[in-house]
Amino acid sequence: MLPQAQIQHGVPLDQPLTAVELAKLLGIGSGIIVLLLVLYTVIYHRDRLLEPTAKWLHLIGLAILPLFIWFLGNFVAIEEAKKVLFCGSCHPVMDPYVNDMMDPTSKTVAAIHYQNRYIVTEHCYSCHVSYGLFGTFRAKMAGLKDVYRFYTASWELPIKLSEPYSNWNCLHCHDGAKKYEGLAVHRPLRDLLTSDKMSCLHCHRPTHPTSLKANGKGA
Repeated sequence: MLPQAQIQHGVPLDQPLTAVELAKLLGIGSGIIVLLLVLYTVIYHRDRLLEPTAKWLHLIGLAILPLFIWFLGNFVAIEEAKKVLFCGSCHPVMDPYVNDMMDPTSKTVAAIHYQNRYIVTEHCYSCHVSYGLFGTFRAKMAGLKDVYRFYTASWELPIKLSEPYSNWNCLHCHDGAKKYEGLAVHRPLRDLLTSDKMSCLHCHRPTHPTSLKANGKGA
């Protein structure tokens, strides 16, 4: 058991930094370096901006480091967008869905997966992003449309999928699992499910709460 001094907010102090935390620190540090380089050139090279040293400082401070910060920022944004907290930040659009998922009495597919921790982290992302080389990129592009609808108040409930839900989003976790393979009902349907000729959601419903009306008002 860890000594109390080594624990902060329930997290061991010697726990290694995650990639996102490291990217944030590098981004902040790079931003501070950019600011210092700009101040240095303004103060000490104000009348000598065409000298080689000043040009190199400008290149590093105004081109190379900002590009590096931009890359880190995009990485952090994509990783942070995978969290349930981010998905639930569009109030009141996503509140009914996130609240239902966290409701221990709910029987929806999303709530069952969340309550039983079938997905350990990134619950919304894991089920709603198409997997493959461009899955995350496509999700972010679709997310920009959602941002537009949110800020223009053009969204409606219940939210509809932009394209049919692929069984692969289910099977990439469940296929080969003992619980899935052991159910006799799955065996004669295997080819239909893997080819998307029959949807997993045909039997496994409801996925989210269904008593939602347009303009964000519940039934």
